[in-house]
Amino acid sequence: PIIRSGECPSFHKMGEYSFQDLCRDLFEAEPGIAVCEGYGTRGQRQNGIDLLAHRQDGNGVEVGQCKCYEQISPADISSVSDEFLRHWEGHWSRRNVKRFILFVACDLSRREIQDEIVEQSQRFRALGIAYEAWSKLRIRSKLQSQPPIVRTHLYPPDLWAQIICGTAPISLPASSTR
Repeated sequence: PIIRSGECPSFHKMGEYSFQDLCRDLFEAEPGIAVCEGYGTRGQRQNGIDLLAHRQDGNGVEVGQCKCYEQISPADISSVSDEFLRHWEGHWSRRNVKRFILFVACDLSRREIQDEIVEQSQRFRALGIAYEAWSKLRIRSKLQSQPPIVRTHLYPPDLWAQIICGTAPISLPASSTR
């Protein structure tokens, strides 16, 4: 099959943990973020998040939830938000959360999904938290300036780096191959 420039990888085929690792690295590359790590291991309670990012200015944290879904519904989006907010009073309200990002491996352009994102944004804004939903297209767009992340998480690495980032494959100098 022909892959066109700017093609979007099938992120949903990566598997949930590989997708979460990709999102972690992309979150850590965001301006103002010092470090981002997974929040909890398999079987641990995660209080409604998968990723915890510490800000460079030391003023609070940012969090992320990753959904490696081929499709998502408005009810799924509401459920993800509800899960985080269930832990607001007992846990997150004391942590100075500045931003919540829902990373999804699928498209978010359907009108009813966009309406739900607006609804959730308003809920979170009332708590002083910015709410963002990153679709597969937004993730691809963020990856355009991140060839090392593309090469780490997508296969074949040089092909995807060329498609997403417009970078040529890495070739070793002739002297290093002897």
